[in-house]
Amino acid sequence: MGGIVGDMSKQQDLDYSKIQARFATRMPLTSANVAEVIQKRLLKKAEEAEGAVGELYDAHENDMRTLFGFSTGVQFKTYRDRDHFIASYPFLPYQYDLFQEAIRELSNHNAFEGRHASVGERSMLGVFQQVVRQIKDYELGAVAPFDLMFEGIRSALKAGVQSSILLAERNIENELAQRILKALFLVKYVKQFKPTLENIAVLVRERFDGDAVKLTRDVEAALNLLEQQTYIQRNGSVYEFLTDEEKDVEEEIKNTEVDNSEISAALDQMLFGIGLRTNKIHHEVAGAHYPYAKHVDDQLSGRDYELKINMITPFHSEGGQVERFRMQTMNRNELCVILPEEERFLRDLIQLKKTEKYVRQASTTNLQPTLQRIISERREQIEQRGRALELSAKRLLADARLFVRGQELDIPGEDGAGR
Repeated sequence: MGGIVGDMSKQQDLDYSKIQARFATRMPLTSANVAEVIQKRLLKKAEEAEGAVGELYDAHENDMRTLFGFSTGVQFKTYRDRDHFIASYPFLPYQYDLFQEAIRELSNHNAFEGRHASVGERSMLGVFQQVVRQIKDYELGAVAPFDLMFEGIRSALKAGVQSSILLAERNIENELAQRILKALFLVKYVKQFKPTLENIAVLVRERFDGDAVKLTRDVEAALNLLEQQTYIQRNGSVYEFLTDEEKDVEEEIKNTEVDNSEISAALDQMLFGIGLRTNKIHHEVAGAHYPYAKHVDDQLSGRDYELKINMITPFHSEGGQVERFRMQTMNRNELCVILPEEERFLRDLIQLKKTEKYVRQASTTNLQPTLQRIISERREQIEQRGRALELSAKRLLADARLFVRGQELDIPGEDGAGR
């Protein structure tokens, strides 16, 4: 009411307290209340079915947390016991709370048509009923995946809000990718939920006895497809649904050109400034410190010295030719550090530099409030991605191959600078 008629503490043309006073009994519904109503009125099993569902619980009791537990972010409830499982099946306990929060946040972000501006627990009853009808022919052992909840609110959503999903349904043949996009749409504004690869796999899981490894692999492939076609974006390990405005910005970022010199400078800072953290080599026996020349992919960065550390990154035009780099050290005072080839590190670094350049350019122009918000979010992502890349650079240094005078050094350890 407050959202519709304004400040209720002030005198209004219509005094709603008079209307409320006519109803002596008020029944606020929480998600727990709704779950109980759904279980008793919608999911009550026939007596013979209770036994079969109970046997399903007995077979998978020890797998519940592994199959349907979220790896990061808020931890949702799981089944309390056998009776709770029988009452709630084929739904999972987390779905009541997560869907309630999802529709509340979507409503706060004006995703619903006017007459559905206030979406609460009562809407959950109809959505769960619709999902049950969709899966009524599933065999025992199946569960209701979270993405099916989207179908229950589709008709109430504004056309512009779901345009990306409609476009994906027409242009993407990968059904799992479509389902993932719908799930990511639902959780877009739920801050406590972290849509990582593992958590997304939980959202779209359809069976207790499915191949978990294959599902994760298929989900990752579908996410890569959605990211390539700019339906979603990845920020570190977290994936996010893109609205139309965000999609346009992301396309512009992808089309932004960055010089190789900017990439090299970023690699120099991450590998030497943050990874090694020192400008000199300490000789323990002599007790002396020697400056060294910094090379990134055979290119000198900064001042030249007799001793060299040469970082060979996946950006090198001859990357992968380990023998070529080993032979190169035969006649040089050089430590050659060959970093593992990791495609994600490359993509993320390029995306970071493109985003930085786009944000710099966009900050000099007058923008609409919506675009200002998106640019502000991208500015925050730059910091997050930068920190994630720094951690990745340290890990790559720890796993790098080291060569001196044609010999590969066997130096164990998880700290790149220490090695």
